[in-house]
Amino acid sequence: FFNGGAILASAYMVFLGTVSVAAHAIANSIFSTLYAPTMAVGILATTVIGQCIGAGRRDLAQWYGKKLILLGYGVALISLIAMLPMLSWIISLYQPQAETQSLVYQLLAIGIAGMILFWPVSNIMPSVLRAAGDAYFTTVASLIAMWVFRVGMGYVISIPMGYGIRGIWYCMIAEWVVRCIFYVLRYRGGRWLQKKTVVES
Repeated sequence: FFNGGAILASAYMVFLGTVSVAAHAIANSIFSTLYAPTMAVGILATTVIGQCIGAGRRDLAQWYGKKLILLGYGVALISLIAMLPMLSWIISLYQPQAETQSLVYQLLAIGIAGMILFWPVSNIMPSVLRAAGDAYFTTVASLIAMWVFRVGMGYVISIPMGYGIRGIWYCMIAEWVVRCIFYVLRYRGGRWLQKKTVVES
C-alpha cells in the first residue's frame, strides 16, 4: 500500500515534464545520501528500545526515546555540515542542464529545511514506538499521512494549482509535519508503553 502510493506519485510526475522529472531524480538521490546517517539512528532506536522493553524497563525506554531523537537531530546537523560544502560538486557529477540544475537546488533547499526541522521526529520516533510493540498505530498513521498529503495533496498542488515538482516536495514536508504531530502525541500519551510484547521479562 505504501509502495503503491509512491508509484502513483511517481506516475503523475511524468506530466510535469522531463526537466522536473530529472531534477526530482537528482535531488532525491542526493537527499537520500544526506539523511542516510539519520536513518541509522532509527535502526539503533529499534534495538535500544527493544532491549529496554524486553528487560521490563519502560522508564528507560521513554528516557532513551527522547535521547535518540536528540541524537537524530545531531547526526542530521553533522551530515549537513559535512555535505553542504560538496553539494555543487556532487550535483555537477550528474551533468544537469542549467534549468535542471537550478531546480535541483530549489528542491534540495526545500528538503534540507524540512530535514532540519522535522525529519528526525517523523522517521526515528516511529522506530521507537514500533520497538515497544506499537506497530499498528505507526503503520496507519504513516499511510494516512502519505496518501492524504504526498499523494493526494501532492497531485492537487503540483498539477491543478501549478506549483510543479516543488509542490510535491512541499507536500512531502507537510507529510513529515503531520507524522510528527501523530507520533509526538502518541509518545506523550504513553499508550505505546502499554502494549503487550512477545518477549518481556
